[in-house]
This record gives sequence, structure tokens and C-alpha cells, in this order.
Amino acid sequence: STETDKKTDSGYSGDGILFGLVDAYAGCIDDQSVYERVAEELEEPVNLAYLRELVDVKINNGRNQIQFGFPDGMLIEFSAIGPDETIPRLLIQSIQKRVEDRKESINLVIGEHKIEQINSVEGHYYVDINLKENTEGFRDSLIKLQDLEMKKKNELNDLKSPVKRTLTRSSVLKNALKYTVFGGLMGVFLSACLICVGYLCSDPLVDEDSLKKMYGVRVLGKYFEYNEQSIFSFIDRRVEQLEGFKPKEADKNQVFAVIAAEIGLIEKDKSGILFAGNSSKENIKFVYDNVIAKSKDNDGMYILGGDILTDPETIQKLRLVEAVIMVEDLHKTKMSHFTKSLDIIRAAGKDVLGIIEIRRTKNECAA
Repeated sequence: STETDKKTDSGYSGDGILFGLVDAYAGCIDDQSVYERVAEELEEPVNLAYLRELVDVKINNGRNQIQFGFPDGMLIEFSAIGPDETIPRLLIQSIQKRVEDRKESINLVIGEHKIEQINSVEGHYYVDINLKENTEGFRDSLIKLQDLEMKKKNELNDLKSPVKRTLTRSSVLKNALKYTVFGGLMGVFLSACLICVGYLCSDPLVDEDSLKKMYGVRVLGKYFEYNEQSIFSFIDRRVEQLEGFKPKEADKNQVFAVIAAEIGLIEKDKSGILFAGNSSKENIKFVYDNVIAKSKDNDGMYILGGDILTDPETIQKLRLVEAVIMVEDLHKTKMSHFTKSLDIIRAAGKDVLGIIEIRRTKNECAA
């Protein structure tokens, strides 16, 4: 109910005061904070739009008084429904509190007036047995719509054309440096793999201990020269370092003096010794000449031969001797060739006094 004859200096008079009060208090019912307060007090999350749907408001604007059966002086009738008593009670309490909070400010704007709140159905509430199911269905539908919206947004983002990046000098240099380093590392790795595979496929002679254990043949000595012009000369040096050789050329006089002295100790009463093997004729002759030069009183005991596998004359000379000294290329003679030559010598009934391994530069060999 209202008292409209107290203040007329506020700008409202007559029906204007009535409409002003209706608008003011209807605004309290529609205020966002009413429903936010209820949502905070509930244990489970709830949509504010759903809470608004639970409140029914009827307004007396003078024309619908008879239609809604408003008693005299009643301006607004509002009610709340819900699946149980909790939500309607909280809604009514929240609206009443908002009305009390706004009463003083409304007095200042419209004028002094009195409000009576009539709780005509206090202690009673109506329950819609299908409301809970409808509410859960609405919530599930809302969640599905939100998921669908997010999925569509992601699809649209995927369909967007790629952003064109402007090439700058620094970005080009970075990419060039990155791929150059990557290519270099891959090249080194691939080269190392090829070198290892090539070395294994070359089937080189095994080390001295393996030759002695597997074939009963000892290495009398090694003579090697470095070819500084070779790209991979460092590989030979590294292998020789692993075998115990110092990284420098062997002294020819010293090496062959030691070899000749060792042959003199083991030759005993051999009537002839043949220098042959799988190395080139030049290398075999080089070894033959240097051993003779360092030997004492050989009395024509040493005979020069050639490649046992390819030179028939060398095979014929096996009949004239009692033992053979094999000359092989250091790190180049294949193990399969060596074993074939060894089988030929032993099949002829000849002893193998030992092996001399040699590596010479191409220029000296040609000479």
C-alpha cells in the first residue's frame, strides 16, 4: 500500500507516483544481485537465468487490477517456485532484502511512502514433480551446447589461413646456420659410417696376436711410410698408434737390420728361403734387397719371388726352397688372399718363417 499525498515536490504526483513506485520496486525484483546472492548460498552451481525463470511477477498498473484480482492498494505480487522449499525461500528472502536496501533511496526520489509486505501463503509452497528432471535436462543441454561451441571455435581456428611470416635477414641467417651445422654433423656421421663399413668390407689382415694364434705365423717386422698427400692418412696413423707404433716414419736401416738379424736366428739349416706374398713385385723386391743388404753370409740362400696367387713362376720356385717369408701390404692385404697363399705354401710342404708387412708411398713404389 502507498501514501501518495505526503510528498508532491519530488516531481511525481497522482498516478505518476504510483507508476514510479511500481517501476522502482519491480526493478528491485529484477536486480542481478538478488540472484547472485541466491546462487552463492546454494551448494551446487546454478545458472542465473534459471533462477530468474523461477520468479513470477504481476504488476498493478491500474489497467489489470480487475484481471489479476488485485486488492486495493496492492502494487506488485511476486512468487517463486522450485524443486523443493530451499530455492523459493532463498529467492523471496533475497528480494525482500533488496527492497529494504532500496527503500531509503526510493524515498528520496519519489517521496515518503509506506510499504506493507503481505505473505498470503506463508508456510506453503508448491512443488513441480517434473521440474527437477526438466532442470537437469536443461543443464545437460546447456553443457552440450557449450562443448559444441568450443569445438566449432577450434575447427574455425584450424581453418584459418596461416599467417604469412616476413623473412628477415636475421631469420634467414639463423636458418642457414642451423641447417649448415645439422648437415655438417650428419655428413661427419655418415662419413664415419662409410669408413667403418669400408674397413670391415676390405677384410684386412688381423693383428699379430691373432695371426700367431689362428695360423701359427709371426710378424717379423713392419716398415711403413706416410703419404702426406693422402686425405685419409690420419686414419692410418691412428690405427698404427692403436697398435703401438709411434706417429713417425720407421727408420729403414734400423727396421731391416732387425728383420735380417731375426731371420738369421730362425733360418737354421734352411737351404733356401723364398720372398713372396700378396704385395706388389716392387714391394717384394724392396724388402728382398734391404734384407740381403743387412744379412751376413747369405750365400745365395734368399730367392726373390712375386705374388703367389697370380705369378706361376713364384709357385714353381716353391720347389727350390724349404721356407717362405711372406711380404704383405700393411692394412691393405685381404685376409682371404693371405689364407689362400698360406694354403698353397703349406700344401707344397714348405714352412712359413714369418710375415713382413710394408707400406710405401706411391712415388717410391713407382720408382
